[in-house]
Amino acid sequence: MIYYVDTSFLLLALLDQEGRAEAERVLQEGADEEALVSSALLEVELKQVASRAGLPGPAIDNALAEVELFSVDMVLREAGIVPGPIKTLDAVHVATAMALDSPLAPVAVLTHDRQMAACVRRCGLEVVDVAGNH
Repeated sequence: MIYYVDTSFLLLALLDQEGRAEAERVLQEGADEEALVSSALLEVELKQVASRAGLPGPAIDNALAEVELFSVDMVLREAGIVPGPIKTLDAVHVATAMALDSPLAPVAVLTHDRQMAACVRRCGLEVVDVAGNH
């Protein structure tokens, strides 16, 4: 199993929110299996949120070091056909997860965003939200 990491999920592990311990456990499990992936958007979104929330740079860098980031170039056009309603950057995340999904290496999307989770399910991928945000 490959775990596609959305910004909302990674923030659960970095901020003091409900579901933090479980998010940390899932991310550690994925890191141990070298199975954490995301779009390069993760880095941009995470650093922007971190600057607003006052998260320390080393914590962000350590979290990002565990995730293999993929260029958005390969999926920008496909993001336009992701079934909505969904925000534009979330559509890029979903399109990236769909592009990485395969029968031999299925992708489960780690997200804490209700709208994105619904879209991911419509696209036929598994959703993991440890905080039970349905």
